[in-house]
Amino acid sequence: MANQTAKDARSVHGQNPQFLVEKIIRSRIYECRYWKEKCFGLSAETLVDQAMLLDAVGGTYGGQVKPTPFLCLTLKLLQLQPELDIVLEYMNHPEFKYMRCLGAFYLRLIANSKQCYDHLEPLLNDFRRIRVTDKQGQTDISHVDEFIDRLLHEERVCDIILPRIQKRYAMELTKELEPRESILDDEFQEEEASAAFAAAEAAFEEAQERGEVAEGEGDDENGNGDSSARERAEQDERDEEGYAGDRRREAEDRDRDRDRDRDRDRERDRDRDRDYGRDRDRDRDRDRDRDRERERERDLEWERERERTRERTRERSPQLTTQERDQRTVVCMQLSKNCTANDLRGFFESFAGPVRDVRMINDRASKRGKGIAYVEFYELETVPRALVLNNHKVLGVPLMVMPTQAEKNRMAEMKSRDDTVSSNKRLSITNLPSDFTESKLRLLFEPFGKMITCQLTAGTDGLPAVGTVAYDSAEDAKKAAQHMNGSSEFGMPIRVELAQPTADLLGGGTAPLNSQTRAALMQNLSIGHGAGLVAPGGLLPLRPAMPLGVAAVASATAVAGTGLLPNPSGLQPGVSAVPTSYVLVRGMFNPATETEPDWELDIRDAVIDECVKKFGPVLHVKVDKNSEGHVYMKFAAPDSAMRAKTQLHGRFFDGRQLQADFFTAVDYLNKYPDSALATKPLEPPADDEEEGEGGGA
Repeated sequence: MANQTAKDARSVHGQNPQFLVEKIIRSRIYECRYWKEKCFGLSAETLVDQAMLLDAVGGTYGGQVKPTPFLCLTLKLLQLQPELDIVLEYMNHPEFKYMRCLGAFYLRLIANSKQCYDHLEPLLNDFRRIRVTDKQGQTDISHVDEFIDRLLHEERVCDIILPRIQKRYAMELTKELEPRESILDDEFQEEEASAAFAAAEAAFEEAQERGEVAEGEGDDENGNGDSSARERAEQDERDEEGYAGDRRREAEDRDRDRDRDRDRDRERDRDRDRDYGRDRDRDRDRDRDRDRERERERDLEWERERERTRERTRERSPQLTTQERDQRTVVCMQLSKNCTANDLRGFFESFAGPVRDVRMINDRASKRGKGIAYVEFYELETVPRALVLNNHKVLGVPLMVMPTQAEKNRMAEMKSRDDTVSSNKRLSITNLPSDFTESKLRLLFEPFGKMITCQLTAGTDGLPAVGTVAYDSAEDAKKAAQHMNGSSEFGMPIRVELAQPTADLLGGGTAPLNSQTRAALMQNLSIGHGAGLVAPGGLLPLRPAMPLGVAAVASATAVAGTGLLPNPSGLQPGVSAVPTSYVLVRGMFNPATETEPDWELDIRDAVIDECVKKFGPVLHVKVDKNSEGHVYMKFAAPDSAMRAKTQLHGRFFDGRQLQADFFTAVDYLNKYPDSALATKPLEPPADDEEEGEGGGA
């Protein structure tokens, strides 16, 4: 309860009693050392001990508005709100004058007008000296009655604005207060009577000297002055009393006028302070708006300067081809929904290097981000540093960083374009006689234009022959097809048509797949008994499970010759040419010679132990026991995968030479979806354990 009002406290003058002290002074009291050390935990009874130690009366002092102990104890009394009897005990204690002043000050703050006059006016008879602390922190001498008089007549005492009370003469007129009787009234009346009698005697003696009154005149039979003299004296006395009453009324009128002028001045000061506060608030708001505008301009200028720097960097940097820009680009996946382009730019510029551009992928309908972005760097050397940041958190979400597949897409596009162009220049001739020769085919189609190639596949077992002719111009090929298609020069009509792209053997193509073409492709892939497509001539079946991008760049020659689809990049499917966090090791075992039970678990434990001790934290290990010794590993960072690939490649294990390559993240996740949940590093297995945590065999 150090800075709070008591829960059972009553409101004073319609507000919280602490609010009688201005906020700035109240905050200074809360921060001062005396309040924290002496006023904490005080009650109405224990506060007496601190009040007895007071040695001065005052408000605040110094340039930092430091509160005096007298003001701190006053605020504590406002918090506690002791009973009126306890406060009167403070005031009526004859020995401790500062405690009397403290109680009188608190009573003046909370009491009504009648209570203030009833309990404070008797203290005007206390003439003891007290010390008062001024604004400079120096001590002046005053008196208790002067302090009480200030409480009754001044507006601000000890830097606190006192609540207003009614004037005494107004309360006397309404009979709420009895007229105040001073102990000096009797002495004043005696002095006035003596002065009137002396004046009457002086006037009588002066009249006798002038001869206006004979000696002995005015004396009665007893020798006293006549009654007329007494009457004159009494009349003079009454006149003096009336004069005194007039002077008293004039004094009251002057006091009333003075109070009215003081109230008017007070109202004027309040209006001036209110206007000053309003002007000060207006100036403060104007300064705040000016500062905000200045900061906004500074931010805009900073952004403009940053953009100019980027433009200068772009101008200085050489003009890059599309392929070179793709080599300097990485793809970021699994982004937070709150992640922006500036967040990614700041992240990579802080840890990798200067960023040229950031492209966020958004949904066309909802305009929301899909969690994918492409980040392009200025320098090619920055890409490996960016790939190392895989699994680092951006806005609390782990970031997946990998190289783009632009090279594969470009090769597929080039292959598609070559197939399309060559198909426009190449003719397929079917239904030829089985004994037809290549020279006859050349003589038959050479008149239509310059011929590049001419091939003939002779028919066997009575089957018709098939020929292929390629022209240098697509117009020549089209003209030859129009004239020769359906010709019956050899006893049977031959069929001549433009050759189809080789990728169409799979029902696909290089164009983007829609729902209809995708369904047709899947239907073609599912022909047969689940073994895949059968190549022409009854050769080996094609693999049914293959990426669509590979099918799009398949070669008909490879299909007819081997039954397998070639890899345009020269790498095995899933193998990456750039460093990743995933490693494929081949030749680790021979499944034909492994006969012990759970042999794949033993190999997995050995791999985990080797990786953790030599290369770094590993998150997932999988042994493909149905392969030619393939072991897949997912490391926590690309640098660990780099060490594993470098040290394992070419190494001999159990008499076999190992081959290690990086594996793409997409293919790894497609092959083992449970690896996406493997985020905790695997521990090396103990001697008595047979399998560890993470992915199983």
